[in-house]
Amino acid sequence: MSGWLMRIRAFNLNESARWDEFISGTAQGVFLHTRRFLSYHQGRFSDHSLLIENSKGRLRAVLPAAKSLQDSSVVVSHPGLTFGGLLHDPACQPDEIDKIFACVFETYKAAGFKKFIYRSVPTHVHRVPVAIDQHALWRAGGKLFRRDLWNVLDLRSGFRPSERHRRNVKKSSAAGVKIAEAVLGDFQAFYDNLRENLKKRYRVAPTHSLSELLKLQALFEDQISLWIARGPDASLIAGIMVFKYQRSCWHTQYITSCETGRRLFALNLVMDYVIRVALDSDVKVISFGSSTENNGISVNLGLFEFKSGFGHGSAVHDFIEIEL
Repeated sequence: MSGWLMRIRAFNLNESARWDEFISGTAQGVFLHTRRFLSYHQGRFSDHSLLIENSKGRLRAVLPAAKSLQDSSVVVSHPGLTFGGLLHDPACQPDEIDKIFACVFETYKAAGFKKFIYRSVPTHVHRVPVAIDQHALWRAGGKLFRRDLWNVLDLRSGFRPSERHRRNVKKSSAAGVKIAEAVLGDFQAFYDNLRENLKKRYRVAPTHSLSELLKLQALFEDQISLWIARGPDASLIAGIMVFKYQRSCWHTQYITSCETGRRLFALNLVMDYVIRVALDSDVKVISFGSSTENNGISVNLGLFEFKSGFGHGSAVHDFIEIEL
């Protein structure tokens, strides 16, 4: 490679600790990007992650990536994550990012790939806003081919839920619904409810299996929490699993409620509880994830309206492709 860059090379497991330490110092990196997290499904993907060093051997960026499961000619950053992204030193300037991407494209092209898909890290997840990666991809001819719409609650502007949400919280509480942080034995009931709900309402399955969720929760017990609602008979009727991306940003990874829970507005009560815990923890943003379907083309208006009841706000999650 050119003089400013010592090398761009494939990640190897021996450098997991170095990778994870670097992630913690980037503006966009969260625990999803760590090798500890990626290792839970390492047998499922053909890894093509990269490390980029300068001429002194100092890490300047890392790129979590793997071969697409649908098309072996495509490499994605990252198919096993909600978002991948080029995770770089915050001091990187636009010209350096341009050169890094040029080397990334060259490396993947030499490996036989024909297309690179970039799943950007949504800005509201960042410690500080960073967009030079997306700008560099646009300048390199990248095409935006998918844009998901996410519901986002900015707690810095205050918690102002809808009147309907406030009424439902009161109804749920009056009905005897109780909220608690889950114990290990609650995960099976939560997962069974989640799986049935997703199958019935959206004809999809959870991204993670129960065993994967239990493994991840054990690995990241400080970053993954499950809050549940119990009905008057003490049965689990709703729950919200939260991924704490950073101290400043929490994400509702899974939300589910059974028929009884819906009748008793249990999700409103448990969401209200989670938001208040977040406020007490100085969390700045709660991300409710995407409310779009069909690769971002269609907005699920009912889902968007439900999430908006907790407080209005939205963000986009961009997917960019480069022909190599």
